[in-house]
Amino acid sequence: MPEGHNVEISHKLSEQKEDEQQSKARWEAVAEIIEVAVLAIVAIATAWSGYQAARWDGQQSLLYGHATADRFKADAASTRGGQELSADAAMFTAYLQARSAGNSKLEMVYIRRFTPDYRAAFLAWLKTDPFTNPSAPAGPGYMPQYRNPACSLRIG
Repeated sequence: MPEGHNVEISHKLSEQKEDEQQSKARWEAVAEIIEVAVLAIVAIATAWSGYQAARWDGQQSLLYGHATADRFKADAASTRGGQELSADAAMFTAYLQARSAGNSKLEMVYIRRFTPDYRAAFLAWLKTDPFTNPSAPAGPGYMPQYRNPACSLRIG
């Protein structure tokens, strides 16, 4: 093989390597641009999520405060309703004792002191003839007419 021919082959091989290196360099540049774009998108998404988290954290705190206030009001109403029910039950027991003793004046005092809702249930309970009817409800608190507006406590 002539020597000039070897030189030609050598030049062609080196040209191919240069083309491959240029092509490789282009792909590396494209890959670097894509990497920078992805990192920029990640940075923007991170900043946006931090902003949203801070924004909604404040909203959550505000709503939590409202819920806490509502819970305190509900607890207070439930406590008041329980106290009213206890007072009505105690007066009902005293009414039964006064009735048993035949003291009608004292009976009327206790009936007047019932809360309006309990009094309505008491009057409905009396209509069931509870002192002679064995299937009558045990007391006014067991009557469907009894509604304690301050709480959801019901005996029956």
